[in-house]
Amino acid sequence: ATRLQLVVIDLKADEDAQEIFETLNARGTPLTAADLIKNLVFQRLDVSANESEKAYFRYWQQFETPFWEKEVSSGRVLWSRSSLFLNQWLTSQTHEDVPAREVFAAFKRYLDDSQVPVAKTLEHIRACAEVYQDLQEGSEDRHKPLSVLERFTYRAAAMQSEVVKPIVIWLTDPELPPVPHDELVKGIGALESWFVRRMLVRENSQGNNRFLVDLLAKLAQVSREEVGTRIVELLAEQTSDVGYWPDDNAVRRSLESLPIYKRISRARLRMLLEALEDYRRGFTSSGKGAKGEQPVVREECTIEHIMPQKWGQYWPLNDGVSGQDRDALIHTLGNLTLVSGSLNPSLSNGPWDGTQGKRTALISYSSIKLTADAIQRADESGGGWDENVIEERTEAMISDLLSLWPVPEGHHNGGRHGSAGAVEVTIKDLMAAGLIAGGQTLHGSGAHPHAFATVRDDGLIEVDGRPFDSPSGAARMATHRRAMSGWWFWRVGDGSGPRLSELRAQLVVDEPDEVD
Repeated sequence: ATRLQLVVIDLKADEDAQEIFETLNARGTPLTAADLIKNLVFQRLDVSANESEKAYFRYWQQFETPFWEKEVSSGRVLWSRSSLFLNQWLTSQTHEDVPAREVFAAFKRYLDDSQVPVAKTLEHIRACAEVYQDLQEGSEDRHKPLSVLERFTYRAAAMQSEVVKPIVIWLTDPELPPVPHDELVKGIGALESWFVRRMLVRENSQGNNRFLVDLLAKLAQVSREEVGTRIVELLAEQTSDVGYWPDDNAVRRSLESLPIYKRISRARLRMLLEALEDYRRGFTSSGKGAKGEQPVVREECTIEHIMPQKWGQYWPLNDGVSGQDRDALIHTLGNLTLVSGSLNPSLSNGPWDGTQGKRTALISYSSIKLTADAIQRADESGGGWDENVIEERTEAMISDLLSLWPVPEGHHNGGRHGSAGAVEVTIKDLMAAGLIAGGQTLHGSGAHPHAFATVRDDGLIEVDGRPFDSPSGAARMATHRRAMSGWWFWRVGDGSGPRLSELRAQLVVDEPDEVD
């Protein structure tokens, strides 16, 4: 067991060592795509053993370090990072979608068809890999302010969006003319907004890979001096389910009543709250001119329900609010914040007020601006932390998200109906399904039981003679509040009728809860 055994295979002059290597590999422990590609390129170098060894140390040795040998996931495939990078690099060069099982074969075809010497190809791979590693390692620093590309790398990882990496490799390719900083900020910002907004409306990610490869092929046809502008244009013109860029109304309709804590993974939700926190601290999308001293420490805080999930002991219901109503709001955006891992257990399911309450503990120990905003809103409401404040804060946080990840001015989805479930349901859809009819009355709930509206035959909601195309707009008019989720606020008929959100839920086949 302690002896080293060597196998020597003598080849005839007409036998291909590479083919034999592949055959042996297929019958034994599978090598990674990076292993196979390494063997191929060094076989084709056609240099002396001494020069081949020098080329290995110069171009390839880096791929056999812990950073590159680490296993990472993309989709449902587990790769060595070096193999995943080589797949993404190949896509950045060919503008073709390369399935995981075909990386080596596709790379072999690339070398066969390329007029570039193998040594030059190795040099290019190494140069792109160095940029790639710098971005990845920079994005993993939890404390420092990140550059635009580092921040995008971090957020893309949180969203499990490795499919965008070929575009990043192409944008940062050292052998191509540099993309002007303003264009890079514009393009990366648009891509990030596209990913985040589609996540927030729970749009299906199937087909993203093919869509982004097609996008890359189109970008390769334009000057790098205007590539950011072109990314914005290309994304804004999409209308298909796989490509459209959700507009403000789509995101707002989704998040007003979405139990976001249960619908997206903790890593994604924490990334969103971190981004909102940095926005409150004055860190800009361009990465320049930050007003705050320090961004939030990334991947450090945990997500806390301000009103606890188990609220029964210390959180009595207000008049006009049922336990079902409360449970519907517990997991919405406005009831969530970030706290330290040490503070989270001590908050638990305690009350809001009192010396042992959440408010006192958060004021004493939390430096998170999202939390300070929640406390201020509760104090100003006069009623502590309740459903009305949660709704108001949800609307404010949605507005911040829309500012953080904007779309071009005037961008809208033109009434399209995609596969995003609740996002695109309107009053007209409820009417078409026979769940509500023109002429029916709506009554407010919670602190505004006397608010009144009428559903018109054209699907608009009328309040005091003014028509509104969304329940939230009508609710804001009826309550004179700057933020209000109308889907939760309005009940059909009298005050005991179903909420609009309950009717909407009947048209939506909900997705299963995501878990960590």
